[in-house]
Parts: sequence; structure tokens; C-alpha cells
Amino acid sequence: MGCGPSKASLDAIKVQLPQLDFTHFHGLACDGLAEFAEGGVLKTVKKSNSESEVQTADGGKVLLKVKFGDSAIEYIDPASGAVVLLVCQQQLGNFFSGQPTIWSVWAAKPAQPGQQPEHTHNGSMMFKWATANVLGDGPLEYLDSNGALVCKIALLSYKTAKVIGADGVKVGAVLEDIANPHVAKAITGTITFAKGIDPVIMVALANNQLSIAD
Repeated sequence: MGCGPSKASLDAIKVQLPQLDFTHFHGLACDGLAEFAEGGVLKTVKKSNSESEVQTADGGKVLLKVKFGDSAIEYIDPASGAVVLLVCQQQLGNFFSGQPTIWSVWAAKPAQPGQQPEHTHNGSMMFKWATANVLGDGPLEYLDSNGALVCKIALLSYKTAKVIGADGVKVGAVLEDIANPHVAKAITGTITFAKGIDPVIMVALANNQLSIAD
């Protein structure tokens, strides 16, 4: 991955994002992010080992609490204390055998009408929102609840990544200051994203992706 792209090249991508639309039938997984359905900038900031906060770009508002564990990331509503999003490792991959690492994404609300909740890895009942898989340092594929490709995450360096639409061309988000969470001991990163991109899921998966690439 090397040193990665220059700040100027990332800024050139970011200025185009407000004009793009990646709206998916799922919508955003967390109702607390409804005000960012049109896109924007959010940052995830480490507060202590295993704990972070999803904040507005100016740091003036905490939208979600984040708890990082060895195999799962929990997003917690700061008002109710309820887990509203869960990203957990389903399978550890092996590059030499061609077996990908797979993560499951769960939400407190259904991804589509009529969907029934299921047991997550920790026994709680949530709705299967999506899955993600990656082999080695290749691009991560993010699939919806029907198994259709929504987007990919491509690492640009050990601190930066971009989200690419299902067409393989359009860039839907730029991630900066991400890190391997097993080293940083927390989920971190700033994401600038277009309409329809789920920012917290992308940051969580990019952090996890770095842990596989390292």
C-alpha cells in the first residue's frame, strides 16, 4: 500500500461526493444517523481502550458510542444504551487456501419489510443487515441482505481507504486516519461520504480490513 495518496488527491475526490447518490433500499442502519442520509462528514474518535465515539465533524455532538472487542464491534445509542448495530467476525480467512475473512452486520431494525430477527453470535436478537468479505489485502466486498454487491472498500494506505460503488468506478466515500483496531485498541477514522453510503459500517469494516492486511 505504500505511503498512499496525497491530501490533494483525496480532497479532489471529496469535493465531488455531494453530487453523487448511492442510495440503497436498505437505507442507513442506525436511525440516529438520519440527518446524514444526504451524506456529510463524521469522525470516530478513541476515548479509551476499546471505546470510541461517533461524532459530528466539529466534535460537538456524540451520535453513537462504540465498543471494540476481539471479534465484534458494538454501536450503542448514547441515550438508551441499546446496541443498534453489531459488526462481528464470522470466519477468519486464509490467503493461501483462498478462504476469505467474513463479517456479519446486524442492526436493531429490519433491512427490508417482513424480515425476522435472528440470533447473533452473542445470543441477542437482531436483524441481519449485510455481510462483508475480503481475501488478504484485496478489496473488501460489502453485500446486502440478499447477497447483492453494494460497494467495495479499497485500502489506499495504512491510514486511508475509499469506498467504490458496485459499478467499480464511482467513489462514494473517503476514509482517513483509520487504523488496525487491534493495534489502536479502538475503532477510529474520519469519513467523508456521499448520499446513501452508511458511514459507521464503512468505518468499522475499513478498520477490520486493516487488521487483515497488516
